[in-house]
Amino acid sequence: VETDVKKALEWCDVANVLRVQFERMSASYFPSNREYAAFYGITKPMLDSLEKEIVIMHPGPINRGVELSSEVVDSDQAIILNQVDFHQLATENGPPPR
Repeated sequence: VETDVKKALEWCDVANVLRVQFERMSASYFPSNREYAAFYGITKPMLDSLEKEIVIMHPGPINRGVELSSEVVDSDQAIILNQVDFHQLATENGPPPR
């Protein structure tokens, strides 16, 4: 387990970021969204400081400004919208034939 987000990103080629599921929380696990974003949120300057370019994935929906900054979500490094399009296509067409 790595608690330093930047250190984890330096190690990986692809980061699949999950969202904070506020609707499932019966307690407050961190003081505020702003504090969560400050400690664990991925920003464009953070990605730009890495020695290599990594891919950012997210299953959605996204809490913009919490897990990922809007700049990251809309960047070329993020394939989030591609994932959503593919999921919708797969759902509309049903499972692949065997």
